[in-house]
Amino acid sequence: MLRLQPYDLKVSYKPGKYLYIADTLSRAALSEQSLKEVDQELDLHINMLISTLSVSPEKLKEIKENSIKDEVLSKIIIYCQNGWPEHKRSVSPSVKPYFDFKHQIYVIDNIVFKDTSIIIPFNMRNYLLNLIHEGHQGINSCIRLAKGTIYWHNINKDIEKFVSQCHTCLTFRNNNSKEPLISHDYKLLAWNKVGIISRVGPEPRSYIISSPEGEFRRNREHIHLPKYPQSIQVPSKPSVNSHHLPLNSNPT
Repeated sequence: MLRLQPYDLKVSYKPGKYLYIADTLSRAALSEQSLKEVDQELDLHINMLISTLSVSPEKLKEIKENSIKDEVLSKIIIYCQNGWPEHKRSVSPSVKPYFDFKHQIYVIDNIVFKDTSIIIPFNMRNYLLNLIHEGHQGINSCIRLAKGTIYWHNINKDIEKFVSQCHTCLTFRNNNSKEPLISHDYKLLAWNKVGIISRVGPEPRSYIISSPEGEFRRNREHIHLPKYPQSIQVPSKPSVNSHHLPLNSNPT
């Protein structure tokens, strides 16, 4: 199969009556030398896969030792070596979650792979979860880090549970929340936006005031209110003289 990958094959059906030599493939069997070439290509493919893994040799050795001892992975190794059962009901219950994609599973030096991802033994999963969440990233970011590198059944749920229970993330989660953006509907009217800011709050920055030409400009219009606002003489304020009185008693 590896030797056929460089080619774009077109498969077509041919009725048996047109197969004049039915055993053509068996008569044109590959020689022993060709099989050795295939084995060499397979070894090159395996070595390339191992060399591109972002895992240290010490950690690979640890994964290998724990995979042999793991209850689930040890059975998967046996299935890969001796062949998978034909029906899912014949598979051990602990291995059933892996049966649906059994053709994507293979074993290299007692390390179980799913495509390019290493299937991690059970007793090393907590270590990998801590390593993935070392930078205290969010759930989706941690899932993306793990994708294509490590795998086990329900890994996404385990990552979501681990991140949602992180003490550090829970402590600073509210401090990092983003305020939603509020859109404003500006009209060509003076006093379009009127607000009241208490002493404990920040100083007002600007209000949107429309010019006589109908253009918007930003001005700082600040009227200081005493303890009892009803005693203020509003018409004497410069802002009122410039823009007249507010027309709405319930400004937005």
